[in-house]
Amino acid sequence: ADEHPWEGADEPRAGKRLSAREIAILERIVQGDSNKHVARFFSIAEPTVKAHVKAILTKIGASNRTQAAIWALNNRLFSDAEGKPYHLPILLDDARG
Repeated sequence: ADEHPWEGADEPRAGKRLSAREIAILERIVQGDSNKHVARFFSIAEPTVKAHVKAILTKIGASNRTQAAIWALNNRLFSDAEGKPYHLPILLDDARG
């Protein structure tokens, strides 16, 4: 897990270092949104999204958006107390399949 900090849940505290905006952007990344779509969703400039994504990757030790999404899911960033995902209909569809 040391080689890939984005893989395991060994470092759940890392999520606490993310700002509310970074967590919101990470949720959109998990849903598969591009930077352009994230920018439109939050009514912010695309370079601002890129800066947030870069900060997220640095804080959680991920190299790319896919690793960041895996980290978020492994750390249950968007799950309730029972581990069920919320606000992510794409994941709910996958779970039923």
